[in-house]
Amino acid sequence: LLGAGPSPERLGLRRPWRVAAGAATGMAVASKWSGGLFVIAAIVLALAWEVAARRRSSEPRALLGALRAEGPSIVVALVLVPMAVYAISYTGRLHGPTSTCERADGSWTNQILQHQRCMFDFHHNLEANHSYQSQPWSWLALKRPGSYYFDTAPNGDYKEVLAAGSPFVWWTSALALLFVAFRWMRRRDFAAPEGAILAGFAFAYLPWLVLSSNRPAVFLFYLLPAVPFMCLALGYVASRIGESWEARTATALFGLGAVGLFAFYYPLLADVSLPQKQWDKRIWVFDQCDRPEPSRSILTDTTGGRTRTRTIVQTGENGDL
Repeated sequence: LLGAGPSPERLGLRRPWRVAAGAATGMAVASKWSGGLFVIAAIVLALAWEVAARRRSSEPRALLGALRAEGPSIVVALVLVPMAVYAISYTGRLHGPTSTCERADGSWTNQILQHQRCMFDFHHNLEANHSYQSQPWSWLALKRPGSYYFDTAPNGDYKEVLAAGSPFVWWTSALALLFVAFRWMRRRDFAAPEGAILAGFAFAYLPWLVLSSNRPAVFLFYLLPAVPFMCLALGYVASRIGESWEARTATALFGLGAVGLFAFYYPLLADVSLPQKQWDKRIWVFDQCDRPEPSRSILTDTTGGRTRTRTIVQTGENGDL
């Protein structure tokens, strides 16, 4: 009985790619809390694939069998490993003894917990609006990109760094995702590639339709984690249209169109000077992407018993105040 604990195999050591996935999702959360959506996606996919494998072998109670056999491995690789990676990411940022009690003042554990509370309170109580915020339903349509930088050259040319995707790729990927969903509905196979594509896109995008209801400042670039799955959907369609010369020609033309449109929009992405007319030709497809009107906010500061009021004007160009 002394040696009857969980075996290394059950704890995930025989699934090194599952552990690697857990480390990757932990780094995603350390970069931005929304990376936690991929932690959930990884757990759901791992369990779905195990259930699918048992159903193919006609195993009774496939879900229960998957939980019993793979539950410990999934918990270790896709829950504990991401948590450990997330905590390790604070190395060098927070200082204090790690061996003291969690509640002890100055302990590393206490500091990291306090840091999480501060971040949660900031996002939970956020009421600020931003010139480039947009609603999640509009992201696929590229209705409102964000401008990281805008300037006017001495000769009157415009220079900009615009956070926008390719309309050609993004709009066609929406159709491709519908095709992938149709194929998955016909097969209903959890282990099929369609399921992974749809799950990755759904977990990266759909939660924002709910989360944005309690948060005003959401932006188009929040969709970036879903873009690889949008491109996978396009690749899936290309692999399913056949091997005929017509199919190969269509795929080649699509690739050329994607490259060509990237070249067309490159000046907007890389701070390249453009005459205003050329800038207008590229920007028309986006909604309200002219430079925003200055926004004003009042800041009240009380120091030494005196109250001072300042008006801050944000021009929207270069983030200047």
